[in-house]
Amino acid sequence: MFNSAAHDAQFYRTQKLQTESEKLQISQSAKIDEILQELKAVERQVNFQMQAQGLDSMGFIDHVNSLTQRFAKLRISQTVLDREQSILKSLDFSARRVRHRTIPEAHQKTFRWVYQQSGDNSEAAKLGHWLANSNGIFWTSGKPGSGKSTFMKFVADNERTRTLISQWAAPKPAAISSHYFWTAGTAL
Repeated sequence: MFNSAAHDAQFYRTQKLQTESEKLQISQSAKIDEILQELKAVERQVNFQMQAQGLDSMGFIDHVNSLTQRFAKLRISQTVLDREQSILKSLDFSARRVRHRTIPEAHQKTFRWVYQQSGDNSEAAKLGHWLANSNGIFWTSGKPGSGKSTFMKFVADNERTRTLISQWAAPKPAAISSHYFWTAGTAL
């Protein structure tokens, strides 16, 4: 059974993330342009100082070095941002939203163990701890048709996931995005 409200909410969050990412990219580009303008202004000042001869140009050189370092950091940030955008765009395919909708809903009690509190080292305890505290990848594997996508859809759409992720992301807002690799005859 398809959960339209959960899918719509997830779609909205994904769109919001994409918009925020684009705003960050524009902001980074604006910062780079601003630094380039500052560097040109400093270059003009240094040339003027050199023409005046006798004024201390070391302060200007320090300023130029500082601006150069800031520019290098922004350039690296822009490169990383471009790489991230490229990866995100590579994960999009025309049937992506259809794929999420076609994954069957789990039976009401099938995955209830996932968020049950336990003191042991169970997979449920590991997942809950990872969602609230960790970085990196939580790897889920299994044979074809064993329910990996159904499980991940359950986790991605579950309110408890949002609660745990919000604890991890605080004070920043949490975002949950899901992607299901699918090679069942659909061109990616």
